[in-house]
Amino acid sequence: MKTIVAIIAVSLILTVGLSNNANAQFQAGGVNKQGSWYVGEGLKKGEQFSYNLCHINYKDCTPFRIDFWVEGDDKVGTETQWKLQTVVYDEGKVYKGTINVGKIAAEPVGSSKNMIQYAAAFKSSLSWLSAYATADAADFTKGPKKFNMPSWGKIGNIGGEQIIPGSEEQVAVPGGSYDTVRVTWKTGGKVNNVYVLDDFPFPVKADTYAHVSSGIPPQEYRFELLDFQDNVSNNPFTKIQGTVNPAENPACAATSDDFTQVSQNTNTQTMIVN
Repeated sequence: MKTIVAIIAVSLILTVGLSNNANAQFQAGGVNKQGSWYVGEGLKKGEQFSYNLCHINYKDCTPFRIDFWVEGDDKVGTETQWKLQTVVYDEGKVYKGTINVGKIAAEPVGSSKNMIQYAAAFKSSLSWLSAYATADAADFTKGPKKFNMPSWGKIGNIGGEQIIPGSEEQVAVPGGSYDTVRVTWKTGGKVNNVYVLDDFPFPVKADTYAHVSSGIPPQEYRFELLDFQDNVSNNPFTKIQGTVNPAENPACAATSDDFTQVSQNTNTQTMIVN
């Protein structure tokens, strides 16, 4: 009798374990909403956006404000891209420059020198879902994603966690109140949420966490829409004065571009390399 009980107990443990593993591999989502979305959907000339944003790879997720205005097309080689006039407000300093984003995948593909680090944060946050949803309708894996799909894809490096349309939610941000679809996945026990709006190019809000093998997952990126304007015909940033870099100020000593590589730990157990 003891042998039979032991066999039953082991069978139950194996069944539960297999069930939990299956759930980790596939969590079904999908909402009762028609339509689809991709990063850059509806993006057009004359639109102006303002976001408060942070990313783990930029000063350990220190927030900054990024404003950008779609100036129009920019021909780069054989590719036509969107050119964004951009202003960044970062810890009391103002930086003006440009960022170019693709038309198939609306993610940064180039920028002025002073925008490189901000373009990288933009790509890994506002445009993060472009790894799963782009304008290429012929690409089944990375084309526009329907809201009623059970999954938009999975993140291979964390055991195949599914990225799913989880629910319809009204989200209030400084830029307004929007009826969104919450796209969600789990990371180390943390729930990640990105809120997308049909026919709006970029998510209006996000709260996500980095994958770690142990401990508490640190914030990976977080942002919210501060303002949106359309049909802005002229560059709204022409009167904004950027902070003068020391190298551009004749009263300051010249600086060198010979950098030394330094690695250091951060307070979230990540690594920053300068």
